[in-house]
Amino acid sequence: KAESMAGGKSDLATLATKYVKKIDGIEKIRVRPCPDPKRKKQTEWMTEDEIQNETMLDSKHWFDVGSGKLGRLFVEVLGCDGLPNLDKGVVSKNKTDSFVSCIFEDGLINTDIIDDCLSPRWLPWSKRAFIYHIMHTSSQLFLGIFDFDAGFGNDHDLIGRVSVDISNLRKDTTYVMKFDIFPTTAMSTREAQGNITIRLRLEVDDDRKFV
Repeated sequence: KAESMAGGKSDLATLATKYVKKIDGIEKIRVRPCPDPKRKKQTEWMTEDEIQNETMLDSKHWFDVGSGKLGRLFVEVLGCDGLPNLDKGVVSKNKTDSFVSCIFEDGLINTDIIDDCLSPRWLPWSKRAFIYHIMHTSSQLFLGIFDFDAGFGNDHDLIGRVSVDISNLRKDTTYVMKFDIFPTTAMSTREAQGNITIRLRLEVDDDRKFV
């Protein structure tokens, strides 16, 4: 089943949009993919520090994924830094339109798309927070970071992958974790394509079954 994702516009009008401007002499950035629906005026344009502070706040919308019954893995995609520009040369000033595909056991779901940004942040009101229902204690969380390409077939460009071993997580403990993004698993040819920051928490209903 295809996942709907906000953002991803690629027409010339969008590409010509200015994402940075000065307001009262202070440089501000247009919040993507959209401002907070409950605070549109305050969150349409924000400073870099304001965006980072908002990013670390609790997520407002959670999506349930998977069919396991052993426990729940809470995953929040917070941001990426240093992504490569895979759209360079397509249109002047166009940049990577990034989204993250999160896979755990039988569940797959995508974040919103952040247009034209090499250091995207997914804010608390965006699609970034997922609750995976766990079937096996040894499963890994897989993250695929992509450049969104509109058009027939949705052939998005892979930036890189990350795998996260949840077996060492302590229950009811919140982790903020940063991982390098690699396009391949071949150790001899690996070169980081930026990094990704996520927040994780594990909930277990029955410790005896979660072994």
